[in-house]
Amino acid sequence: MPHSTPNLWPEAIRLDVKTPYAMLKEQVETLSTTTKGVLEGSIERTLTRPDHVQLKLWVAAPALNYKHLVLSATYRKRLPYPVTVAAECYKVQGLVGENLHGSRTAANPEAFQKLLREILVSPEVEAVLLSLIARSNDPSDTEFTDSGPEGGPDAEPGMPESPSPEPPSAGQ
Repeated sequence: MPHSTPNLWPEAIRLDVKTPYAMLKEQVETLSTTTKGVLEGSIERTLTRPDHVQLKLWVAAPALNYKHLVLSATYRKRLPYPVTVAAECYKVQGLVGENLHGSRTAANPEAFQKLLREILVSPEVEAVLLSLIARSNDPSDTEFTDSGPEGGPDAEPGMPESPSPEPPSAGQ
């Protein structure tokens, strides 16, 4: 009687696994289609340390020349899971009212997709999307149009730019 070898590998192993980049790319395409090009998504991919990749998901309103950072996702260069995701909806209030960086970690594609859904349907993202669509639909609303992303080019989701250091006092 032949002896069968038990499969001790995780049941989650399958061949249709997507990277965080691939899932974000699908959402970029879906946003443009859903809004008929009024809003466009883009992904910025950078090497943050010798062995880490950071993806930033931006939503842009071309009519306003404006883009907004929705989330950042960071993972090891050769291993996209686990992936750590930072977003405005994950920020927490500090003791003196400042916003502190908030993030979640996804160990696998299903967990990342769940976090992505949570972020994209969050009240914070919904407000940004509806605001950008409303302003894009109103050609007379140019009073506050600017060309830079909220919080500066390197701001993390929910993180204001660092304040300038205090100048030394005369007695120092």
